[in-house]
Amino acid sequence: MNSVQQPRWRTTDPGGETDSRALDGQGETHGMSHDSGLMPEEYIDRPKSPFVQLKVKDLEPEHGERFIGVSDVAVDVDRVCWVLLDAPVFGSDFQDVAPIILRRARGAGYEIQMGGLPNESNFTLIPSPDVSTWVRAKVV
Repeated sequence: MNSVQQPRWRTTDPGGETDSRALDGQGETHGMSHDSGLMPEEYIDRPKSPFVQLKVKDLEPEHGERFIGVSDVAVDVDRVCWVLLDAPVFGSDFQDVAPIILRRARGAGYEIQMGGLPNESNFTLIPSPDVSTWVRAKVV
């Protein structure tokens, strides 16, 4: 077989099937099984599923440990910890920017663990948290 690209011809039979073949130097045809007249799948840029950011309110115990930012945690006057329900939660690859570990407990509550915080982190004081936007979390 020579190194020159072989000419191709394409026919469509009465049934609508496309036949793609390459001619060799002696006029013989060789079927090309990968070329059915359609675009090869590997060349199609199909839309991906949209990225959905997991939030505190969406957490389930099966998610395990997730990480949240300091600004999404507050404390009431009784030193009870509260977490913003709409706060995004992240995987461990974001631990440097979201250092607080959050877990959804098997019961109905949340648990947080202070990890990687400076000695003097200041959490926002909220005198009476609105339970429609904040959820109580047990510090473990």
